[in-house]
Amino acid sequence: RLVYVSALGAGDRESAVPFQVMDTMRPMLMDKSRSELYLRESGLDYTIVRCGPLDEEETNTPVVTEATSDCYGGITIDGLADLLCGCVSSEKAKNVTLTAVDTMKLLHVRPYVRPREFWEPVPFEVFSL
Repeated sequence: RLVYVSALGAGDRESAVPFQVMDTMRPMLMDKSRSELYLRESGLDYTIVRCGPLDEEETNTPVVTEATSDCYGGITIDGLADLLCGCVSSEKAKNVTLTAVDTMKLLHVRPYVRPREFWEPVPFEVFSL
């Protein structure tokens, strides 16, 4: 299986990126979107994992979800690596597009950009590998 690391905001999830940085990220997101499309049409078994900015800070709360509502967030390098390893061996992760974020680095982007408060529930259903 090919596991492709894409970016939050690629494909049909442009609304997940804060509008303040969209103009800067648009060319990269268009390239990532095309790569995702080629992979889906290739006939290979795949998993696409969209993630936000990578960080070395340890928070150890990475999660993966099938869809994001209007949320954006980073993830640690170690957290992303763990999730990618899980995707390789998971039958549930075959031919799907997932979003990888760290719940402690989550931002709501609509109607304005703000951090998720610790007492707020995660605004999506967690996908278990």
